[in-house]
Amino acid sequence: MGIDFGTKRIGVAATDTLMISVHGKGTYSPVTIVDFLDDFLEKEPVDKIVIGMPPKPSDLFTRALDKFVAWIAERSNAPEIVFHDEDFTSVEAKQALIASGASKKQRRNKELLDEVSAIILLQDYLGHREFF
Repeated sequence: MGIDFGTKRIGVAATDTLMISVHGKGTYSPVTIVDFLDDFLEKEPVDKIVIGMPPKPSDLFTRALDKFVAWIAERSNAPEIVFHDEDFTSVEAKQALIASGASKKQRRNKELLDEVSAIILLQDYLGHREFF
């Protein structure tokens, strides 16, 4: 699972069990992500959560991320948490939307950008990006 963590929005992506393809799973607020993850982690096998880490995180980001990671770690079936450099994922997400023919309105949709950023983050971590 890949997470583009933010203090306002959290983009989520997941891969199939063979780790062949990565799919967006939506964008959530810090409040709604809890319900989504509770449900998702109960139903799907998740060995690892890859969380995007900006090169220079703010104090607010770091405090929110610490709380989020602690919440995941408290779970009885807590997956391993790995941090991965998310530098430029938002820029790459916008470029991917342009290349896919998305409209200007879609490219300005921050929820969609966060979801695509999570996809790119997880693809990069899995090494899928070297094929493109």
